[in-house]
Amino acid sequence: MDLDISSRTAFARQVAPLYLFWGLLISVGAYLGIASEYTHLEHSFTRQAERIAQQIGRTSKTQEVALEGFAQFLSLSPPPDFDSARQYASTLRQHYPELYMFEIAERVEAAERNPHEQQQQSVTPDYHIHGFNFTGDRHKATTGQHTQYYPIVFIEPALPELTDLLGLDLLNSSTPLSDALNRSLLLGHPVSSAPFQLLENERGFVMFRAVHLKNSNPNAEQPQYTAILVVRSSDLLPKALLKQPGISLSLRFTTPFASLEPLIEIDTPRQGLEKWLFPTFRHAINISSLSGPILLNVNYQPGWEDVDITHLITVSALLLIITLIALRNIRGSIRSQKADLTHQLALYHQANYDNLTHLPNTNLLMDRLEQSIKHAQRNHVRVMIGFLDLDHFKSVNDRWGHDTGDQLLQQVGQRLEGILRQQDTVSRIHGDEFIILMPSINDDMQAEHLKAKVLQAFAQPFSLGQFELSVGCSIGISTYPEDGCEPEELIALADQRMYAFKRKQRTTKIAAPAR
Repeated sequence: MDLDISSRTAFARQVAPLYLFWGLLISVGAYLGIASEYTHLEHSFTRQAERIAQQIGRTSKTQEVALEGFAQFLSLSPPPDFDSARQYASTLRQHYPELYMFEIAERVEAAERNPHEQQQQSVTPDYHIHGFNFTGDRHKATTGQHTQYYPIVFIEPALPELTDLLGLDLLNSSTPLSDALNRSLLLGHPVSSAPFQLLENERGFVMFRAVHLKNSNPNAEQPQYTAILVVRSSDLLPKALLKQPGISLSLRFTTPFASLEPLIEIDTPRQGLEKWLFPTFRHAINISSLSGPILLNVNYQPGWEDVDITHLITVSALLLIITLIALRNIRGSIRSQKADLTHQLALYHQANYDNLTHLPNTNLLMDRLEQSIKHAQRNHVRVMIGFLDLDHFKSVNDRWGHDTGDQLLQQVGQRLEGILRQQDTVSRIHGDEFIILMPSINDDMQAEHLKAKVLQAFAQPFSLGQFELSVGCSIGISTYPEDGCEPEELIALADQRMYAFKRKQRTTKIAAPAR
């Protein structure tokens, strides 16, 4: 066997350089095939980045126009009719999925706070002007005394989980929101806030647009209402882009008021060979937007799906041929090694297990017993040996034949295994003789407990073909270190005690089979 292994090792060393050369040819051929596509891939990426920027621009424009229209709708009927406003906003959202949520905030002076809350509580009993902890536990917070408030008084869609947003004071709860709100009150167009984590745990931002009510007081310092559009950052991008392999993308506002936080970041890197083989293309595009200009940074690493496969037919065919040859050699090697392993396992089983019962034989039992004694010496525990012999087994063979005797021995082995612990061993050493090894016991009671379990196991008859047979047994027990320190001593003493037990049971006879 050693000579055979040495031969295979020498053969493997001989063919290894050839395999390495084949691998090099495959790599070079694949790289050259992909290299011819790099220019084409770069142009395709540039066009894709421009299409992404165009869609972001169109979506942002749609959101601005929708918010502008919502604000104009509110301005036509002072004070705003919320039922009509809800119908209008719902219709817009049905036609444009990128319109996530419409809100209305109302200016409330300090002196008007209590009347305002009482009026709103007639519709929403739990309504009160409150703040919100955007950076901590993200729950309602009390708001102090201020000269002016801008609470949310309208939400579409009116979902139950969004009820806590009603009464949220946008002017005094969050600096990014209050800054954008104040700018929207001064300017005549939509203004975007800095990005933040929405209550729904999605990244987004808010667009504000002041509502100038028709026939309102032209001398009023600030508009009474503000129209709001909540935007999920992910709605700015094509849905397919969010999971496209190889894409790394970020969106940021570029106004002086914008924070460094991104609107959204996507990173789906390539894996395996593609990560190291293909280049990464980069592109940055500024997207104009009335509510806030946006910078798009997009990186893309192509993959195999981007390569024109017609340019790689020759390389692929060569790769297929080489792969088939390699697979054939590998499969042959695996079959050979599997046959060797199977042969070794068969030899091991033949040397260590009983062919009839498949229990450990004397060879394996002695090895486990020696190891158990060494373990017991180190850990100061005891080892127990149980020597078991069937009563009147010769009569079974003489009366019903050796096939019946073999079936009986197999069932005895199975029953003994069933009553032992996982770490215990039951071994058939000769004829109808079995040895039980318990490598770790704590007290003398376990010896009596083992005897009782063995005798109980033999209390039920054995089913042998078309009849049942009741058979008894005799057992003797020895323990380490009380009865000896060598395996042979322990087995011999257990054997003697088994025969002593058998002499006491002379009156036991084999029971006639039940048909």
